[in-house]
Amino acid sequence: MEYKKLFAILGTVVGIIVLPVFLISGPMMGCYQSKIDENPNSESSKDWQFTLAKWCGSTGRQELAVDMYKKYIDRYKKDEKRPEAMFRRATCLRECERITEAKDQWRELVKAYPKDQFGIDADDLLRKQFNDYKR
Repeated sequence: MEYKKLFAILGTVVGIIVLPVFLISGPMMGCYQSKIDENPNSESSKDWQFTLAKWCGSTGRQELAVDMYKKYIDRYKKDEKRPEAMFRRATCLRECERITEAKDQWRELVKAYPKDQFGIDADDLLRKQFNDYKR
């Protein structure tokens, strides 16, 4: 009976902690990205590209997120989530202390999507945080 409890606890730990960590590990991200690159024009590839970039950005891998958002921005120019991807990429660039690139990305967002909420937020952020910002 004690072994059953032990195995149940171990199974729970593996399921809750180890499996998710493995699924978002560097090697798995590379595997996911290669599948996306094989068929980038599918709807699922588009969704996965955005999701992977968000996962990387939210798990402390901003440099990887910057690259994944860039692929999304370049590949899916007409997608409705493109302004969000541009904003998130700029935020990741700032977190990587790549300030000039972050400002450039936010400026590009403001220029491309001035009426989108992410464009408006980028404009506000640039005005409040950078003295050299001119529209």
